[in-house]
Amino acid sequence: KLYEFCSICLDDNRYPIGIGQTTMDGDDMYMSGMKGRGIIPLHLYQDALWNIGPRTEVPYEKEQRQLFITDQEKINENIEQACAQASDNINTLNLNEEANLG
Repeated sequence: KLYEFCSICLDDNRYPIGIGQTTMDGDDMYMSGMKGRGIIPLHLYQDALWNIGPRTEVPYEKEQRQLFITDQEKINENIEQACAQASDNINTLNLNEEANLG
């Protein structure tokens, strides 16, 4: 959503390195092809705010990409359901057509 606070993450780390505020909603970000400034950074790792604090290191844990496997399984399941429904619809149309011809 527009003007929401959000975390800023790197592609390969599951932990955020900062916080920011969105300058557009998700649909606008998508339609712009993720080009332009979608987030205004408010605080980042090793910035001035970090320097006045305890200066702890950002935890690093390699992002597990299993989410995509689950997403792909869900997509495959949806495709199978859609194909089964389409097949049922075609069979129903064929039966109706045969009944009308006979």
